[in-house]
Amino acid sequence: MDRRRFLVSAGMAAASPIFPALAQTPAASPPAATPDITIISALPPLPADLADKASQPPAGFGELTPVGTAPPTSAEIDKAYDILMNSPIGGAPIDVAQYFLAVGAGAYGEDLRPFAREWPVRANPMIMHFFTSTQTKPEGDVTAWCAAFMNWCLLRARAKSVDQIGNGAAGYIRKGKPFTPASLKQYSTNSASSGSFRCWKPISAPKRGDIVVLKNAGTDNLTRACQGTGHVTFFVKVPSPGLVQVIGGNQSQSGSNGAITVANMSTQPGSRFMKYVSFVKNVQPRA
Repeated sequence: MDRRRFLVSAGMAAASPIFPALAQTPAASPPAATPDITIISALPPLPADLADKASQPPAGFGELTPVGTAPPTSAEIDKAYDILMNSPIGGAPIDVAQYFLAVGAGAYGEDLRPFAREWPVRANPMIMHFFTSTQTKPEGDVTAWCAAFMNWCLLRARAKSVDQIGNGAAGYIRKGKPFTPASLKQYSTNSASSGSFRCWKPISAPKRGDIVVLKNAGTDNLTRACQGTGHVTFFVKVPSPGLVQVIGGNQSQSGSNGAITVANMSTQPGSRFMKYVSFVKNVQPRA
């Protein structure tokens, strides 16, 4: 799917005072002129030594797949580990997503901001770690990570200890305490496919932190098998008719690397919008 950063409402700021104040963008265009996605938050910077390579595609995340010209450094792996260990537990999954948004906005230091986006040349070890919440081992730069990010946030919110950050098969990470099989089954789809969320029952009145499921054109026939390409992201609010405001991973507009951002997305007929589902798992029986 797509990519970029965040807009903090008064309610969010009250719940999470660590977030810096971010300027609100002008009101959205009328629905007829609204694009499928409009990023309303700034893209975190690249690491300084990669800044001149922003136009290059993101590096692969696979341990055995060539990662540009280099894997992440040991210092980058350690910083990613520290960011993950400091993420919140015991709240709502969207609070975990907001924490990573704050990382990208500089709330925890300028040196950590780059970890909230994909990098060219070498893999971002923090994004790599999100795949510990799935059965998927990422391969190359074609592996989308919106569902891995979603599942990681769903599981982290229910973690029983600060060191429970996952230790799956992903490479280039410092492993933590694994998510339990019971948690993987109860709270997540355990998949890096956004289509895995298509089997969760729809709801008509989403609240903050519920999940927005989107599908790519031509993939309707995969829904019954809980498959299909698209996107999953957290519901923030409905800013105007025909739009939904979301926070998620791997969101950007054309021409930029994926990042943890806030965006307005179209829910109009003909858009990729599919449904809202509750972040409390409620799986729809298959036919």
